[in-house]
Amino acid sequence: MTAREPQKHANARFLLGIDGGGTCCRAQLVSFAGEVLGNGRAGPANPLRDPERTRNSILAATELAFNDAGLGRADFAHAIAGIGLAGVNVPAAYETIADWQHPYHSMHLTTDMQIACYGSHGNSEGAVIISGTGCSGYSSIGGTQRIHSAFGFPFGDKGGAAWIGLAALRASFLAYDKLGPSTVLEEDMNTFFDAAGIGIVEKLASAQPYEYGRLSPLVFAAANNGDEVACSIVRDSAGHISTLARSIWGLRPTRLSLVGGLGQTIEPWLATDVQEMLSPALHTPLDGAVLYAREQVKTQDTATAGLHTTIGSVSAPNE
Repeated sequence: MTAREPQKHANARFLLGIDGGGTCCRAQLVSFAGEVLGNGRAGPANPLRDPERTRNSILAATELAFNDAGLGRADFAHAIAGIGLAGVNVPAAYETIADWQHPYHSMHLTTDMQIACYGSHGNSEGAVIISGTGCSGYSSIGGTQRIHSAFGFPFGDKGGAAWIGLAALRASFLAYDKLGPSTVLEEDMNTFFDAAGIGIVEKLASAQPYEYGRLSPLVFAAANNGDEVACSIVRDSAGHISTLARSIWGLRPTRLSLVGGLGQTIEPWLATDVQEMLSPALHTPLDGAVLYAREQVKTQDTATAGLHTTIGSVSAPNE
């Protein structure tokens, strides 16, 4: 970790980008010259949900990336890692990863939102809305960083796949009990889970957000086929993202991008004025994690406050 390691890079030969979220963890290994050497993908990596699984997913994705490059675990110690994770805007989740005895040369921890901004715009300036398993916003404007609407599922994340999946379940249960409008989502949920009513509840008793998120393709399929209940869920989600986008746009970012696994799917449902605000992401969040690692190498000699300052600089109160 930055504050507890020597500010030297003589033994470092690689940059490692890690992008961890509610559904999966991706890793990319890059040479200092910018050549992509290997990629890896593993399971969910949100330390707010499961710190141990997050660390295991990071290590598994790292190992796959190194193996892809023809390298092994011993080479982890030569990598400068830029790690962007969902959930680390919550202090306790941040600390559990910051205190990890990682195997890398050095580790630089931040949110998945900041690396998405780096990737979308090629530098730290700009703004993003991430619609994946969850949904949140991030802006970096004139050196001021803000996190927007990042309270997590089920408290927030409206406009993300998990929220959409949960809304579909609620609608299907109302239809099941004849307390709400009929919807094809009822049959879709029954088929997906091979159960009905309380049988579905039993199967989801300990479900993680990504398990709700797996239902979102059914909702969009039903909406595209004209099911009014599904359309209402998608419109509600898109309306929230549109409101969030207008709020961020009012801060005058240089660019605003919509990213995440659900981004392209929900974009056509956004308000027309919001679609016109959006600029395509230049690179992926994973590319942003690599760029973030590279930037930390450049600034490490002047960074004396350690990782907590790094994360603190982007952890403004949720807006």
